[in-house]
Amino acid sequence: MMQETQSSDEGLNHQKTNRILSYTSNGMQMTDSVPRKEEIAEEDASTMATARFPTPEVSSSSSSEEAEEEEDKKVETHSSWCWGWLLYQHPGCVALLLFSILTTLLLVLVVPLAIFLSPGDRPTPSIIVHNDASSSSSSSPSHIPTATPSLRLPTIHPTQNPTTMAPTSPAPTSTEDRWMEWIVDASNLFDDNGGTALQEDGTPQARAFAWMTDHHQSSWADWASSRERVLQRYALTTFLFSTMGPEKAQSGWISRNQDVCEWSVLTYSSGNAVCNGQGLVVQMLLQHVDELHGTLPRELIFLSDSLEQLILRNSHVGGTIPTEYGLLTKLQSLDVASNSLTGTIPTELGSLAPALTWCNLAANTGLVGTLPTELFALTSCTYLGLAMLEGLSGTLPSQVGLLTHLTRLSLRGANLHGDIPTEIGHITLLTQLLLVDNAFSGSIPSEMGRLTDLLELDFRNNQARGSLPHEIFLLTHLRTCADQHLVGHCKQHFSLSL
Repeated sequence: MMQETQSSDEGLNHQKTNRILSYTSNGMQMTDSVPRKEEIAEEDASTMATARFPTPEVSSSSSSEEAEEEEDKKVETHSSWCWGWLLYQHPGCVALLLFSILTTLLLVLVVPLAIFLSPGDRPTPSIIVHNDASSSSSSSPSHIPTATPSLRLPTIHPTQNPTTMAPTSPAPTSTEDRWMEWIVDASNLFDDNGGTALQEDGTPQARAFAWMTDHHQSSWADWASSRERVLQRYALTTFLFSTMGPEKAQSGWISRNQDVCEWSVLTYSSGNAVCNGQGLVVQMLLQHVDELHGTLPRELIFLSDSLEQLILRNSHVGGTIPTEYGLLTKLQSLDVASNSLTGTIPTELGSLAPALTWCNLAANTGLVGTLPTELFALTSCTYLGLAMLEGLSGTLPSQVGLLTHLTRLSLRGANLHGDIPTEIGHITLLTQLLLVDNAFSGSIPSEMGRLTDLLELDFRNNQARGSLPHEIFLLTHLRTCADQHLVGHCKQHFSLSL
C-alpha cells in the first residue's frame, strides 16, 4: 500500500512539473522554472474534484434534442446569474438602464399621439343647413316653386370691447360690475356703432346706461341677478329714450323702483300679462301711442328669448327697420303699419319663419325698393299687409305661391306692375285678395278658380284687360267682387256688393 501511494504522489508531481511548459508557434519553451503555489493549489483542487466526481461520458448514441435542451438550460442559468449579479453589484446602473428604456418608449408612443391630437391647422367642420319646402299637393300647379328662397341671417361680427367706459354715476359695486359687463358685451356684438353708441354722450344707449347705473335704484335684487332681465331692462329703456326721449320716458312710462313688467309702457294697451313666468317680456303693444317718435333701436333684439308680439301700429316711429330684427325668432306678430318708416324692407325678415304668423308693414310711404323674395319665406303667415306702400316698385314675385297658410293678402296701392303670377292659385286658404290700385297688366289667371274659400276679391284700377276667366264664376263663397275694364265683370254674374 505505501508503495502504491508513493507511486501516485510521484505521478502527480510529474504532472505539475510538465504544466509549467508553454507551447508557442516556434516550438516548446520553458516559461517558469518553478510553478507558483497558487497554481499548484488550483490544479490540486481541480484534479481532486475530477477524481472524486468524474464527469460521465455522453455516449455517441444520445439524441441531439437532449443535448440542445441541456445547452438551453445552461444558457438560462447563466443569463439569470448574470442579471442577478448585475442587480446585486450595480443596482444604480440597472435602474438607469430601465429608466432609459421607459423614456424611449414614452417618446416613441406619446409624441406621435400628441402631434395627432393637436388641433393645429386642421379645418373646422362646417354645418350646412338645407331648408326644403313642403311637398305640394296633387292639385297644385306644376309651376309652383318647390323650394323656399334662401335666407340670410343678419351678420353680427364681434368687435373689440370699448377701451373706455365713462358712466356718469359713482364707482360701481360688485353687482353693478357684473351687469354692466353684460350690457357692454352684448352691445359690442353690433358690427358698426353698437358699442360706440354706448360710449357717446347724448345717445339713447348712453343715456339708458347712465339711468340704469343710478345708485338711487332700490330694486336691483329683483332683476340684476339675471342676464336676460338686465338686458331686457336696458333694451326697453333704450327703446323709450330713442322713441320718446329721456324726459318724456321718465314722466310716468318707466320707473327705477319697478320691474319692467309693471312699467306703463308695456301695460298701456294690454289687459293681458306682458311677461312670462320668468319675468321676461312677451308683448309690446304700443298702437296709437302719440308720444312715440324717433327711430327703432337695434337693442330690441335683446328680447329675442321671449318677445312674441311687437305691435307699434299708428304711431310716429321713423327711420329704418333694423336688419337685426330678423333675430327675433320667437316673434309671432309684427305690426308696424301706419308709421313713418323709411328705407327698404329687410330681407332678414324672412328669417322670422316659422314663428311669424302676422306681418303688417302697410302705410309706410317711405319704404322703397322691390318686394324681397325672402319675405315670401314666411310660410306660416296668415296675414301679410303690404298696402299703401307707394314707394315700392317692381312686380309681385312668383314666390307668393309659397304662402300656403295665408288667408288675407293686401296689396292695395303697392305700386306693383306686370302680370299677376299664376302661382297665386296655390294659396287655397285665401279669403281676402286685394289687388286694387296697382298697375297689373295682362289677363286674370284662371288659377284663381282654385281659391274656393275666397270671400272678397278686388282688382280695380289696374291695367288688366280681356275677359274674366270662367273659373272665377265657380267661386261660390264669393261675397265681394270688384273689377273694371273687364268683359263679363263680376256684377253680371253675381249679386254682390261693389
